[in-house]
Amino acid sequence: TKTGYDVPPIEVRSTFGSYGFMKNYVGLGHVSGRWDSYLGLSDTELGGYREHDIQAQRRLFASVGYTNPSAVTGRLDLSYLNDSEDLPGELTRSELIDDPTLADPSYVSKQAKRSFNYVRSSMTVSKPIGEDQMIEGFAQFYWHGYENPLPFAIIEGSTYDWNGELRYVNLMPVLGHGNRITAGMQYGGTMWKDLNWANENGSKGTKLRDQWDRALSLGWYAEDDFDVTHKLTLVIGGRVDYSRRSVSGFSSAKDFAPTGVADFVSGLSPKVGFLY
Repeated sequence: TKTGYDVPPIEVRSTFGSYGFMKNYVGLGHVSGRWDSYLGLSDTELGGYREHDIQAQRRLFASVGYTNPSAVTGRLDLSYLNDSEDLPGELTRSELIDDPTLADPSYVSKQAKRSFNYVRSSMTVSKPIGEDQMIEGFAQFYWHGYENPLPFAIIEGSTYDWNGELRYVNLMPVLGHGNRITAGMQYGGTMWKDLNWANENGSKGTKLRDQWDRALSLGWYAEDDFDVTHKLTLVIGGRVDYSRRSVSGFSSAKDFAPTGVADFVSGLSPKVGFLY
């Protein structure tokens, strides 16, 4: 994502092409003292070469950053995407030869399309500790909501994803040689609501699926990169991971699935190598 330091106070671009292609963008950048900000908006339209093939994407990007007198930095990033695409489906070889602009009639009658909204937010903070050490923290959240009428089913759902990382970096030399120590922990989770209905000419029929999928991941790692010479670096480290997966709900109108949970611990995964 761009920041207030990357763009002028205002920038505008427009692009046009065949089959109704059009893309417009406007960006605003600003720096005031220790603060900077950026806002970008874009719109993309495509008329489509084939029937039932209209596409549109609308995006928003935003970023706000701050650096305090102690060199502690923080940045908040936000983005949004709205996507809508009509799906023309497949054609047989003879249909493609006769008229490649046609759409599959079953896709048209069932109003097949792909439509979703996507939101992402993230926060990054870093704090120097003297000249050779730093603490960094990162967290982000995603939401994805979709509705996709397809010939075989109407698929809807929402996913919620979040993750974060806390990391320590040490660049202090060892015995006169360059050395980089990195250690930290990572956390991530996912929740997915999965819904399916029979597609009855573009309307919802019998519910085929109503299911929650969940996942959780934790990781701890450490690594040391030691410069033996200015060309040769030795690398040693390790990582431990834990994860949990669970499913609840039903996957068909008559098949209720009991909640299932699985846990996994990787043990220590060592890392040894060199860079030359």
